[in-house]
Amino acid sequence: MGSSHPPHICLVTEFPLVLDGRILNQAYTLSQAGYRVSIVDQSVPHDPDPLADLHRRLPAWTSTSCHVVRMAAHESAVRAALFRALQKPARPLSRWLVTLTLQQLRADAYQARSVETLRTVIPVVRRSGAKVLYDVRDFDTPHLLQTRSTRKRRHVVAAERRAMPYVAALTTVNESLARLVADYYKVPPPVVILNCKLVGAPESADLPNLRQQIGLAPGVALLVFTGVTTHSRGLPVVLIAAGRMPEVHVAFIGVHDHSGELMRLARGAGAETRVSFHPPVAAFDVPVYIRSADAAIIAAAPVNPNQVSALPNKLFEAVAAHLPLIASDIPEQRRIVEAYRIGALFDSDDPDDLEHAIHTVLADRDTFQRNVRAASQELCWEREGVKYLEVYRRLIGTP
Repeated sequence: MGSSHPPHICLVTEFPLVLDGRILNQAYTLSQAGYRVSIVDQSVPHDPDPLADLHRRLPAWTSTSCHVVRMAAHESAVRAALFRALQKPARPLSRWLVTLTLQQLRADAYQARSVETLRTVIPVVRRSGAKVLYDVRDFDTPHLLQTRSTRKRRHVVAAERRAMPYVAALTTVNESLARLVADYYKVPPPVVILNCKLVGAPESADLPNLRQQIGLAPGVALLVFTGVTTHSRGLPVVLIAAGRMPEVHVAFIGVHDHSGELMRLARGAGAETRVSFHPPVAAFDVPVYIRSADAAIIAAAPVNPNQVSALPNKLFEAVAAHLPLIASDIPEQRRIVEAYRIGALFDSDDPDDLEHAIHTVLADRDTFQRNVRAASQELCWEREGVKYLEVYRRLIGTP
């Protein structure tokens, strides 16, 4: 890079950093390889912030091996206050504050994870000539174009199109998304880097035992669902199946924007006492927190092209926790579940099929768990991080 200093990479996320395990894994890999790493978290907290305590649970290495900037808690109190205040009445101005922060970091490469983060990164690279890596987590553009047009949708599609000429490298989370992106933008397929977990991640000693926390009776199987609770995650079908199975309890762990509605559905299905809702835990803590469960449920419904091609984070959280999977039958999930024989598949619209899949997994749980333990040695960030590091070595060189 023509300098005695190591190349500087800035990772940008609009998702709360403490919940963004992929960004944390990426930052860890880059810093261990000798790169200078910054992370800018442009997420907007609610008031009051339900994640206030979690923000203090970032891994210890983030304070020594990289520079973390939370826009909502910026070291400049004025900038932080403006960022929070301008979100709804003047979103472009709050976005400008993020761009100003990114510009001041003077990185050699910036990494965006969404259209929203691309919109803050591109003005910087236009001026500086820095490289952009676009790590495509979701690909909603085809879905947006197929649905009723709104101003917001048009802006999202237009923003991504304007940004793509400035993108020097593309990565994504599975083969289906890679094909979607390549076909839509007529570009080479992005490098696929699975959203795996670090096998060697430090464990938190102060996490409660989930089964004991719920107070389950002996003989009741504990199933876990991690992540945001929305209808597109197929949860009504999960609640119907739970209402038929007194021997099962389903724990939802994550951000619950629709928990009140889901509890009403649970009451209607007779499952009110068989489900519980728990707040999110830090990304690095999830596998440890859910380890006392018997299996994990992944109920994504194929409601749009993005969901059809999904390979959710929760699948790899379950693998890291050595939990068998009860997964909806969509292509990428099917490929993993069948290749490693780590669970059972079900039709996301059919509670009878889900009930059958639950019985299948619980009846032979020991075998499935052995398979998951073996799979976790391959489906881990230690392997995926090697591919990720090579992308940056080609992009900006080695430290």
